[in-house]
Amino acid sequence: MLEAWGVEPGEIQNLPYEEKMELAEKLKRDQKLKEVAKLVGRFRRMALSKQKEKTQSRVGARTKLKRGSDLGRMHSSEVLKLTHPYFRYDFLSRWAKGRLLVYETEEKESLGQGPVIVCIDNSGSIKPAQEIWEKALAIGLFQAADYKNRHFVFIQYGGPSDPLSLVEIRPGEANYKKLLAIAQYFLGGGTDFEKPLKKAREYIEKGMKADIVFITDGDCAVSQEFLMSFNQARKDVPFSVFSALLTKGGSTSSATVERFSDEVFSIEDLTCEEAGEIFARV
Repeated sequence: MLEAWGVEPGEIQNLPYEEKMELAEKLKRDQKLKEVAKLVGRFRRMALSKQKEKTQSRVGARTKLKRGSDLGRMHSSEVLKLTHPYFRYDFLSRWAKGRLLVYETEEKESLGQGPVIVCIDNSGSIKPAQEIWEKALAIGLFQAADYKNRHFVFIQYGGPSDPLSLVEIRPGEANYKKLLAIAQYFLGGGTDFEKPLKKAREYIEKGMKADIVFITDGDCAVSQEFLMSFNQARKDVPFSVFSALLTKGGSTSSATVERFSDEVFSIEDLTCEEAGEIFARV
């Protein structure tokens, strides 16, 4: 249970005895924390596994031709010469001298390296099992981000008049008390997509080059004015939005979230495997 909240054995030794007992008592008394912890433990292992699987190579866009010896960037004409018996020795000679025609690439930063902002639905329609799953997903994403020293922001949202709950954790500032507070918090209000997305955009436009993970269980009216402004910002900054739609028997429409998302994950079974698809992208 303690490990699920990021309190590793080595760190536990540094906690005062009173804090250890306080944490143990909270976990013993609060059934929701117990259920979240069970899922977080599994999600954490999967998230870290997905992080380790990600390639560390940088992805590039092909721009123009130059001379070189990189076989992975060869022009198609060079491939033909390699396969032709009359030109094979000429090919090998030019390869040894770095005289092959290869593509020059414009380097881009690979996915899954920068900060993450996760928006968590606290509307009254969220069922207890969905709340536990989305909280575990959010904390699992944080623990994977913390493994890579990535800045992280939790935004919990409800309706237009409901306050946003904001928790920002910078690299090296992990604190189990903050994670417990996130798991315990719940509004049970209405649903407003614009408010949390505007706040996430504020963080990004202040210099936090982040991806957004948006979690919701339903549909919500979004103004055309907001969509035009938000989607233009996605292109200009740029940043990506990955939405996890918690469906109810497959009946929840994804039409609205698709209008501001790069990718939408429809989550019906609330399993570890479905969470794994999101861990692999963020």
